[in-house]
Amino acid sequence: MHQMTQAGMLRSQARQRLATTALFAMAVAATSQSAVAATPYPDKGKPIQVIVPFSAGGPTDIQARIVTDFMAKDIGTSMVVVPKPGAGSQIGLQQLVSSKPDGYTIGITNNPTSMGVYLMPSRKATFNRASFAPIGMFLFDPETITVKADGPYKSFKDLIDAAKAKPKTVRVTTNGLFSDDHMAIVSVAKATGAQFALVHFDGTPEEVAGLMAGRTAAAFMGVGGSLAHVKAGNLRHLVLMDDQPMASLPGVPTLKSQGVNFTIGSARGMSGPAGMPAEAIAVLEASLGRAMKDRTVVDKISAMGTPIRYLNAADFAKFWENMETQVRPAIDLMLADQGVEEKGSK
Repeated sequence: MHQMTQAGMLRSQARQRLATTALFAMAVAATSQSAVAATPYPDKGKPIQVIVPFSAGGPTDIQARIVTDFMAKDIGTSMVVVPKPGAGSQIGLQQLVSSKPDGYTIGITNNPTSMGVYLMPSRKATFNRASFAPIGMFLFDPETITVKADGPYKSFKDLIDAAKAKPKTVRVTTNGLFSDDHMAIVSVAKATGAQFALVHFDGTPEEVAGLMAGRTAAAFMGVGGSLAHVKAGNLRHLVLMDDQPMASLPGVPTLKSQGVNFTIGSARGMSGPAGMPAEAIAVLEASLGRAMKDRTVVDKISAMGTPIRYLNAADFAKFWENMETQVRPAIDLMLADQGVEEKGSK
């Protein structure tokens, strides 16, 4: 009996040690989880990287810096804009969606350019709409057709007539293969019967450089990338692809007024990789909303000719889905007329 009682005591002590160890482990885990949950977003000592999938110095890059300068001060941590151009924005977008979804890597998504990347089977993108977590949209940059101020084309009709008279010889440019610029070109060509020679660059600065150097005849590009050069007297807008004329572009007709019922532009927003914490999205969404009401931010962006069009995360997601449906006809046209791709401004 004594031996059995002693054995029982040993078993009891062993069970107590196991229970104590388990309780300790649970306490440590609970403490760790509590610490994580208690850590506010953002961590003030951890910078937020903002990927821009286009060249440095272009309108998207400049506008991203204007917005994030405000947001960094607003939320109390640094935000570092990192241009990642290439493959019509696919390189930067791929890096964005492949990033850890912790709220410390986000990016600028330009639609419909982003859609052109993942809706094109030939591009073999490993991501789609569901790979992004929309944070908010902050502006809409209408597309234009822009030429050299002293060039031969004085009107939209001049350009179209030339492209019809000598098919595939009038060189027109985009800021990336399958971008909104590309969608604009193929849609205008389809509507008018013009046949252009397409040249694709890696960003707006390269596109402008090619036009200024006389290596290309016209650039299909946003107002944001062209207005400063127009004001300087070096370039001229032939048409605007928005529903209504813009006060900042006096005398520039809409494409609709020229007989082509088509509008397009770059809807610029902020997105993260799918799976971002709801808290991080809420903080960034609210800060972006405040930025769009800040007079300094609004004035700087408006001076580029790009009107503010703010949408919160939920509305931006709906806008994105609706635009996908609208641009699908242009996808087939782009597949049929991809043109050539040039790197740099040479």
